[in-house]
Amino acid sequence: MIVYSLFDAIPHDPQSILTVGTFDGVHKGHQFIINAMNALKQTKVHARLVVVTFEPHPQLVIPRKDKPPISLLTDISERLQLLESYGVDMVVVIPFTKEFSETSSTDFIRTVIHEKIGCSDIFIGYDQNLPEAFDMLGHPYFVEGTVIKGDQRGRTIGYPTANIQTANPSKLLPMNGVYFISSDLNGITVYGMANIGTRPTVSNEHDVRLEVHFFDIDAQLYDQTIVIWFLSYIRVEQRFTSLFELQEQLQKDELHCRAIIDSLQINDNH
Repeated sequence: MIVYSLFDAIPHDPQSILTVGTFDGVHKGHQFIINAMNALKQTKVHARLVVVTFEPHPQLVIPRKDKPPISLLTDISERLQLLESYGVDMVVVIPFTKEFSETSSTDFIRTVIHEKIGCSDIFIGYDQNLPEAFDMLGHPYFVEGTVIKGDQRGRTIGYPTANIQTANPSKLLPMNGVYFISSDLNGITVYGMANIGTRPTVSNEHDVRLEVHFFDIDAQLYDQTIVIWFLSYIRVEQRFTSLFELQEQLQKDELHCRAIIDSLQINDNH
């Protein structure tokens, strides 16, 4: 196994199968990801398995206020030994600093993953989502895109959606599911909920779409470029037996999101 620092001259390879994380302990969840990556590697020619990790642990640099001080299961040397034992070809160690945490997600994907290392496939854990991303980035994850016309089925159940076509096709979307989001429309912060996925209740297609329903907004958004900020994960994407059942769940999702909005307003007032 070859180990590089972010500042080394890393051989660029667009056939890299890659994952990003702290990998503290290299526990069974981590092993599952690495095994899945190795299985994909066997189907490709000249692919390499790459782990991008951080040292020191991000929470040692930027402690979380809602958790006690972190204790590590493995130091970086132990982590590297374990990663090698599970068949990782290359590890890129990123020196984690407060300055690095302020790197935008777009810049990280473009300059580190795409330009410096190269990548054909990215694997993430089921729980690699929003809190961890916030810790590493220093701000909520966001996606910029243009509102395009969809099939307008959401209007029929009281939840019209803006279909977002990302500005960059290489932009990494969060995992499939329903999210509490915010956006800036004409200088005003608005909230809503977004679905990322294949819409299994209404479609047999496999293309992943990003659809957003804004609360208390009745405006024509087609062709506008907007930024979607992902503030909280709500639930997994589900297949429902009917549009009525989907509508009932969306109403529950909305109540969940509005409760978060209420809590944000209470905190602002204090």
